[in-house]
Amino acid sequence: MRQGLKTVSWYHCPLSPSKHQDQPPSLPAQTADELVRYNPDNGLFDISYAAAWELGRLITLQNKAISLNLFNWKRAHTQTWRAVEQTILHLPIQRKPTNDSSTTLPGAVQQWFDDLRLLKHLPFCYLVPDETMLPVESIRFFQLDTLWIECLLDGAFSLGRIIQMDVDQDTHRIAQGYLKQKNTKSNSTYSGFLVRSELVSGWPHLHIQGYNTTPPENEDQPLPLIRMERLSKNILFCLFAGSISSVDFFQKSERVHFGIHSNGNSTKIRDMKGSPLGVIEIPWRDEALRVINIQKLANSIKQRLNIDTKISSAQFALAMIAGTPRLRLSISPSMTNTYPNLADQPNLKTWWHNRSDKNDYGPVADEYVRQSTHYAIRVSSANLPIHKFDSFTYMSIPRSGVPKSICYQNDGGMWTVHKQDDGAEFAARVKQTMSWTTFAMGNEDVFVYVELLGGKTFNSVDDVIIRPKKIFNENHELKETISEGSYELEKVSDTCLRIKLPTSDCGHRFSIEFEQDLKSYSSGSELIDERELIAPNNNLKLVHEEPRNALLIFVEPIDYFLSKNKNHVPDPREHKIYLIEPGKIDLQAITRLL
Repeated sequence: MRQGLKTVSWYHCPLSPSKHQDQPPSLPAQTADELVRYNPDNGLFDISYAAAWELGRLITLQNKAISLNLFNWKRAHTQTWRAVEQTILHLPIQRKPTNDSSTTLPGAVQQWFDDLRLLKHLPFCYLVPDETMLPVESIRFFQLDTLWIECLLDGAFSLGRIIQMDVDQDTHRIAQGYLKQKNTKSNSTYSGFLVRSELVSGWPHLHIQGYNTTPPENEDQPLPLIRMERLSKNILFCLFAGSISSVDFFQKSERVHFGIHSNGNSTKIRDMKGSPLGVIEIPWRDEALRVINIQKLANSIKQRLNIDTKISSAQFALAMIAGTPRLRLSISPSMTNTYPNLADQPNLKTWWHNRSDKNDYGPVADEYVRQSTHYAIRVSSANLPIHKFDSFTYMSIPRSGVPKSICYQNDGGMWTVHKQDDGAEFAARVKQTMSWTTFAMGNEDVFVYVELLGGKTFNSVDDVIIRPKKIFNENHELKETISEGSYELEKVSDTCLRIKLPTSDCGHRFSIEFEQDLKSYSSGSELIDERELIAPNNNLKLVHEEPRNALLIFVEPIDYFLSKNKNHVPDPREHKIYLIEPGKIDLQAITRLL
């Protein structure tokens, strides 16, 4: 501080997790101190915009050619307009003032300001103030704080701005649009991401496309990529013109190849015109060694193409050909909140996990939990619905994303590899998931907001099913019937459902199903409504329906958690407690205990 004292202040970089809500600063500024803000709620200063202004000024002064060019232009511009004033004051006007180079910014200076808009020439510590904000093997999406950029540009433009007359002249120049970027709307939105990963160094020719919707409405019209630069060996910076919602990573399409689905059990094929023809099962000669039975595969393609003659190598290639694979990452609305808003009130309590991983394809890291990629849950008091709180939504996938277990069997003195069947083959193939959340409520009604992620929508509350419909006791006798009006449902938007939970001494436990997510299963454990997985006219019997991505809600009475004397750890001596020992789980023993 000016008096020599030291204090602690806030600083935020231009890369914001969501759109900024700050009031525009008063520009042009004569010094950086004019942009320091004070927050009376916490007693701290915010120097973010002041730091941006001072940074713009310093890095421009550091560039000798640009700083001299800018200062000389300002001096020539001032002299030109003074001559215009003198001409106007001394009538009659004999000729119009010439439009010389002093009325436009020099090309090098204009390019310098255009580069600053793209965050070029800035020290990396101003973009990522702390290393923990961009850990190894991570990606961080952001919205560009345009107010921060305005302060950066004003600081760079402030050279020679000493007295009030200089400030007035710069105000006039800014109003005339000298700092505006050419061929760009002044209210444009910019967004992008930072990646810190071995992906950057391992695939230097990686291609990237961003879209403003999830999923992309038109893959042929991606957002303009205005900057893509490797800031270091393993850090990639990408900036798009527009608000990014999903991004594709892929390699250059230099060659084509055959390919199968990531689940390893099926592949998409196309007809002779190149149109998609559906999915067929992969016939394995040796699944453990990943060897395909080509003859059976060719026969399956021939049957699907409905041709009588022998399938040719060209027909086989056209049906099986696959292009460059793409990895698509989508941004859900809940991802824009860097820090969850949690409830810790007498009548409402929610929880969160800081170490979580949103993926539905593989195992999560040690000490991490899997976060749902299909649902985001928020809750609020029915008396004060404007204050919504986040409730962590867990998710499980078949085998926790781990491939089939492998056993080694001695066959006549030779060891062979076998992948054991574990009962999860069907669930893994159709990619079933289960999501759930838990929170505590007191003696006030609660609203639960269910947000559908991944571009999913629903039409009306008539498409929503709440289960169970009936509750039975231990003797399988009907204990309670859940009426249709027990929970009030309301459609907030195409992606958000609101459920009103009444107060209850016992809490609530129920599942939520969306009609478009329900799948029908046959007696052959196949999907009835997926034409590519079963043959037509198969005469299979319908067994039941269940959701592809289940969602469970567990609501406990808050007194259960606030009680200090209650022991929440189950007693192993109770007859329905089964202690699982390390190793293979004995399902028969569990069944006997239950």
